[in-house]
Amino acid sequence: NQIVVRFNPGTLTNNISTAGPTAGGRDQSGTFAASTWLYFYWIWNGTTLATLSSESYNSITLPLGYTHWCLAGIVRSDNSALTFGFQRGNIWFLDRRKVMISDASNTTETTNNISAFIPPQCIYYNVSVSAGVTNDFPNHTTAIYQTRVLTGQIYFVQEVTTHVSGLSAWSSSTTMLPNTSQSFITIWTSTGGNTVSGYVYLLSYSIPNGGT
Repeated sequence: NQIVVRFNPGTLTNNISTAGPTAGGRDQSGTFAASTWLYFYWIWNGTTLATLSSESYNSITLPLGYTHWCLAGIVRSDNSALTFGFQRGNIWFLDRRKVMISDASNTTETTNNISAFIPPQCIYYNVSVSAGVTNDFPNHTTAIYQTRVLTGQIYFVQEVTTHVSGLSAWSSSTTMLPNTSQSFITIWTSTGGNTVSGYVYLLSYSIPNGGT
């Protein structure tokens, strides 16, 4: 039950191509799955601070001599390539937004599986929500794109209004959503027309590493 605190550890790296269990590499001899969540840890042997990567959350195989570990970050590996981004405290920021929902026009509740976008351990995540209407809407028609985390319960609304008949209109803003089983609900309401487009982009997600 000993706790070790390290300050300003310098530049440490991890190579997920290095077979392990070994410091600075994987915690297993075999390669990681092509599309999965990878967990990165600080590890300590009483003298040296190092890193370790794993497919497991809180169940890792430490290299010989290492006795302490702590979760550092969680990164998605798609087709064996890590998602680009950077971390500050307990937030992982993508280097560019990722399209989670594309051109949704559903007028009934639709549950969207986002397990490839946020890790299971994520507590909350930040998204940009865009709503658009096209030129077959009459003048001054309002469309409302809702994001829900529980069925029937409005959580976030993105509204867009056409001001000139025959033209398109778009609006967007950002919000924070709680992680509810790696999914959320979208639905269009009060559209007043047929052609609508909704997009949801992932910006960042939280990591339960104790950071702030």
